[in-house]
Amino acid sequence: MAGLINKINRFETQVLEVKDLTPTVKHITFSTCEGFVHNAGQFFTLFFEKDGEKFRRPYSIASTTRDGEIELCVKIVEGGRASSIFSEMKKGDRFNCMGPLGRFTFKQTSNGVVFICTGTGIAPFRAMIPELLEIDSNRKVTLLCGFRFADEILYSDEFLEMEKKYPNFTYEVTVSRPDDEHTGHKGRIQGLVEEFVVGGESVYLCGLWDMIQDVNVLLANKGIEKENIHFERYD
Repeated sequence: MAGLINKINRFETQVLEVKDLTPTVKHITFSTCEGFVHNAGQFFTLFFEKDGEKFRRPYSIASTTRDGEIELCVKIVEGGRASSIFSEMKKGDRFNCMGPLGRFTFKQTSNGVVFICTGTGIAPFRAMIPELLEIDSNRKVTLLCGFRFADEILYSDEFLEMEKKYPNFTYEVTVSRPDDEHTGHKGRIQGLVEEFVVGGESVYLCGLWDMIQDVNVLLANKGIEKENIHFERYD
């Protein structure tokens, strides 16, 4: 997984495909330049201009490395400058960009691994987990996801298929504001951490800072060393 030779590229990217995953989350495929290679977990920066103002936004790459394209998972936030652009984005649109960037990549270890995320924090794990499972069929790998509503759950079918294919992989989802029809785990992500993190694993966290801080306390109580906890915050 980690250790690929990559360099930071600045180039013009083109939108290849736009899909609505939920009413507020889009899955967008972008073209890359020749020789673009990233490590799973890295991010990609897009440059925008709106109302005469230039700005940039980083987004975790939500796909494994393959020739010519990458995928992003983007939350549309009401009133957000970039969100207003993403909400109208269509195939063929072009933007300046830069990447790959970031050090939130898998660190080789012999122990089990737990990935913990909320919302679109699942994006880097969609890149990391398939690669890890492909090269290591013995290590225990667990993905714990938290969403507010059941209709906000992302990539569930993909991870359920992985769970069927790889006996060493466990996938669990909790919904903090479930409706009456929801039959799975209910409550915040901290409940899954208490139930499924045994202690001694390497842990990767991605989401908002409040969640990361809260979960870090739980992990410390389970005896997980600080050097075995890696995180990427989305705020």
